[in-house]
Amino acid sequence: MQGGADELLLLMEKKAKKYIKTRDSSKLQDLLRWAHRATDGSAGNFKSVGKRADAIANAYVIANANTIANAIDSARKLEKLEIFNNVNWEQCDFVGSGFNSQLKHLILNKNRFFAAIAP
Repeated sequence: MQGGADELLLLMEKKAKKYIKTRDSSKLQDLLRWAHRATDGSAGNFKSVGKRADAIANAYVIANANTIANAIDSARKLEKLEIFNNVNWEQCDFVGSGFNSQLKHLILNKNRFFAAIAP
């Protein structure tokens, strides 16, 4: 069984190196460099790789929290517009013409929509 685990780890390492060395990996490389700079010389009993992994995980959580906060903020701005108040959602057929005509009306009023959600 040990040989199988070693083989799996070697395959994982090979695949990871492939992603890091590709031409399109600049964002990944930037993230890895940032994690190294953010944790370099930090105190603690964890190995450097663990610190970097934790920094990346925390950055991911913060980024998702910001995305959710922005979505909530946009939803509140939409709510203030009251553009969905006259939509009877129970009668909407998302493929049928009833919904499409309502959607067309909303699209025609896109300037009002974008003005409301602009920062």
